[in-house]
Amino acid sequence: MKRWAVAIMAIGLIIGGCATTNGNGRGSGAKVELALAAKVILDVEESDQRGIPKRMEGHAALAALVSAVAISPDGRYAASGLSDKTIMLWDISSGTCMHILSGHRGSVISLAFSHDNRQLASGGMDGTVVRWDILTGKEISSHKDASEPVNALAFSQNDKVLISANHKQEIYITGISPGGMNGAFKVGERSSAGTNLDFTPYAFSGDGRHVLTVHEGVSLSLWDVTARREVKKISGDYGTITALAFSPDGRRALVGNSRGRLKLIDIGADKEILTFSGHSGLVRSVAFSTDGKNAFSGSYDETVKMWDTVTGKEIRTFRGHANNVRSIAVAPDGLLLISGSTDTTSRIWNVKTGQEIVTMVKFIKYLPPMFMKADVAAREDEFKDLRDAWVILTPDGYYAGSASALGNMKVTKGAWFYLIDQFYDVFYRPDIIAARLHGEDTTGLVTLTMEDALKNPPPEVKLSNVPRNSGETTLKIKYKVESNGGGIGEIRIFHNGKLVKSDGYYRETKRPAADKVGLAYYSGQAVREEMRSIVIAGRQQGKASMIEAPPKGDSVAGEVAIHPVPGENEVGIAAFNKDNTVQSMIKTATFASTLKAEEPRLFVLSVGIDEYKASDENLRFAVKDAESFARLIETESLTQYKASGIHVRILKNGEATKSGIKTAIAEMTRAVKPNDVFLFFIAGHGVLHGGLYAIVTHDFGGSLHQDCLITSNEIMELSKDIKSLKQIFILDTCHAGGLDTFIGGLYDARMSVLARNMGLHMFASASSTQKALDGFKGKNGMFTYALLEALDNNRSVDANKDGRVSIYELGSYAKMLTIKYSRESGYQQTPVVNNFGKDVPVYILH
Repeated sequence: MKRWAVAIMAIGLIIGGCATTNGNGRGSGAKVELALAAKVILDVEESDQRGIPKRMEGHAALAALVSAVAISPDGRYAASGLSDKTIMLWDISSGTCMHILSGHRGSVISLAFSHDNRQLASGGMDGTVVRWDILTGKEISSHKDASEPVNALAFSQNDKVLISANHKQEIYITGISPGGMNGAFKVGERSSAGTNLDFTPYAFSGDGRHVLTVHEGVSLSLWDVTARREVKKISGDYGTITALAFSPDGRRALVGNSRGRLKLIDIGADKEILTFSGHSGLVRSVAFSTDGKNAFSGSYDETVKMWDTVTGKEIRTFRGHANNVRSIAVAPDGLLLISGSTDTTSRIWNVKTGQEIVTMVKFIKYLPPMFMKADVAAREDEFKDLRDAWVILTPDGYYAGSASALGNMKVTKGAWFYLIDQFYDVFYRPDIIAARLHGEDTTGLVTLTMEDALKNPPPEVKLSNVPRNSGETTLKIKYKVESNGGGIGEIRIFHNGKLVKSDGYYRETKRPAADKVGLAYYSGQAVREEMRSIVIAGRQQGKASMIEAPPKGDSVAGEVAIHPVPGENEVGIAAFNKDNTVQSMIKTATFASTLKAEEPRLFVLSVGIDEYKASDENLRFAVKDAESFARLIETESLTQYKASGIHVRILKNGEATKSGIKTAIAEMTRAVKPNDVFLFFIAGHGVLHGGLYAIVTHDFGGSLHQDCLITSNEIMELSKDIKSLKQIFILDTCHAGGLDTFIGGLYDARMSVLARNMGLHMFASASSTQKALDGFKGKNGMFTYALLEALDNNRSVDANKDGRVSIYELGSYAKMLTIKYSRESGYQQTPVVNNFGKDVPVYILH
């Protein structure tokens, strides 16, 4: 059995290896580092011979190496080709991962976007070429020209032809639409003499009509792709050529070599214009800015450099990678640069300043702590696969990512490590990432760095009085929280992942009673300004977190009443430091309940508000959405529940006041048992008010105040009172002030934190008021339309093909449809789908 040794590498903020800890750090003044990936995989014998450090106890995750990067012609999308045979497709307008594309049987080493920004082509080490639909992430076609690695790809100007070039110096032309041609031709013989390169450099012109190839490793040939003939040979003192690029006008070319130099040549005149010197390692990738005034180069010296193509002078160096830079690409507007490296990261840089904006990583495996033994290398089968594990983060620690990645990523301080999940409430900020990618100054939007947060480490938490088995209907579980030097803040207790007790609440910004603020006030700019004022007020009060909690000493003890469900039960506890910026790791204890299983029931409250007291804010499809959803969920649930166990109530317009909604929930709360399912659906207006999400009720009469809002704090309290451990909140609300990437990111941040803290399933989709008024196809709001399609006995939703649709599958499919439909309609609507509770079957296919 092959064994893997984990070597300590530094990437990112400094991304390192494993550490020994109990999970709660003590402030040592050491620099804070991000332990994203233990990257190097070697045989034990090879590791010993090369002096790789012996593995320490702790927790390791393995990330995929980056072999290729690309940016779409409109600058909206980016792609990273990875060593685990997948592609990460990023939406760099919002800073999120759109799709993880799987289909290759070898590392993905080349990428190209179509000119219409609808397709992505990828080439693999296995010789396959795959085309993907950017919108859906679905494979369009796949073919294999040869068994050689595909080193370069290009679309023709009209996107009718895809051109690929392989390691054997063969060019293949593939027609991909009517009028496209097919063919292949040889451009030379692969020669490894004196080069030892594992790749063959190519450069395609912007229109795909010409290709530059390397002749015998040291000279160039220009080919006409359409005619499939050599136009000319270009000689010069290039050294071993390792990178090529055409200028935007096709008249010049950049040539990088193994000695770290670049040459700018005039293709027509067959002469050298300039030489760029500065790299200390092989130049692996080169690119021009769109205007041709600047050149960029990525090198095995772990840097990217920017050059002036008129003077030949180096403008700046982009530093941060910890291993070979293998690929670079420049955004069309020249403001952003993306680089991919064997340090497992793709990074996006600010071209004007040279500063890193974000790092992007995909994890592929992790090593559970139970398999970690000092001085012993891990066996290959001890590493467990990770699915859809991605993260994007800023240098100061603000991040977005999938749950599987955030649960396997560490922040280290000295010898102590913390799960990055422990910083979620403050540092999960997709809005900050989106703002920075748009070049915005976020100084007034952020409160602190992770290093600042760890000056007050989180406390220790313990549970006691947990039996192995119990037949009681109520159990009293004791807990204790002790300071680690950082004090004690909010305490949260969970039952089967669902929040059942907490003593914290979100700090809300109070407006003067006379301040009449309507829904349309909350534009992207207004929300930004409000967030800045909240941050400033927090700094003045010494508060970096939105969470408030009663002051405590250095030790707290208490107990909580748990209402068990038949079978296995898990109780968890977590507590924050006094600043409520870092949470402890969740400590859990399990017990088995011998209570007799009861038939589960379904309780649904569906709310639709078209009519508000301020009639100028009225909507058209919210009531229809609520009625359509309620009818369909009731029908499909008959496959799962007895008719007598399904309880559906609809509130419309004047019934959906704040008191009306809370009263209806309270009535259901009295009937709901722990084993039942509670589902809350609302269509209407929602708003980011005081930096937090709130539902706008029918009471809204022209100005926002507490009497017409159900705030995040109130949603959390309502959820805690409901005994059901399986809760689903679906919030299909429109934002009257309009949507931009910042608002979308802030919605994501607030709804994700709320869902995580409550420990439940939450789907939230925000649209503009105009789109809500228009509806989709004149039938329903777009997100509800997608939900209804997913609910209607749809076999396509059943991802695991088990004959039933779960809440995980429902949310994923509805999100995909909403994104697809919105982009086809010319705008973007991206639902936030969070599944922090256990998966729940929704209906059985019939």
